[in-house]
Amino acid sequence: FASPMNGLSPENLLKSHIGHYRSRHGFTIHADKTDWTHLAAPQSQNQHIATIYKGPLSKEGVRAALTVRVDDINYDTTVSKYVKKWKQDYPRLGFQVLSAKRIKVTGQQAYLFDLLNNSNERQIRQVLFLKKRKVVTLTCRDHRSSFQKQVKACNQIIKNFKWM
Repeated sequence: FASPMNGLSPENLLKSHIGHYRSRHGFTIHADKTDWTHLAAPQSQNQHIATIYKGPLSKEGVRAALTVRVDDINYDTTVSKYVKKWKQDYPRLGFQVLSAKRIKVTGQQAYLFDLLNNSNERQIRQVLFLKKRKVVTLTCRDHRSSFQKQVKACNQIIKNFKWM
């Protein structure tokens, strides 16, 4: 019945680390070494969004955001084969693909997309991780004019992603 601190369960102790998220899907992520804020995923929105990180307010009053999405797939595959099936959809959805490549993040295989939506001046970086039949998509988005500044913090949060 012992607790590290009176009245604080181990679960609440884990939640108390600002910016740390431990998923029931088998991964952790945190915002250490950034000035970004961790927020719970809105309950009324997409059920696949596990959590959200927000950047500081920009001079235009806009905040960059990084969403963490979890999807189950019903077949065995690699991250490269998984993205090959749908990367042609980006142009159809209004995105210009600036970069698409396999990468390693702290020893983990991943796939990176840099995208630009010219109609709303938004730039996006997506990094996809796959383990067994779980796909985790980290999506960083901001206005095109401030994206290069904010992507550094996004990259740091992405580097903090780890499968357990």
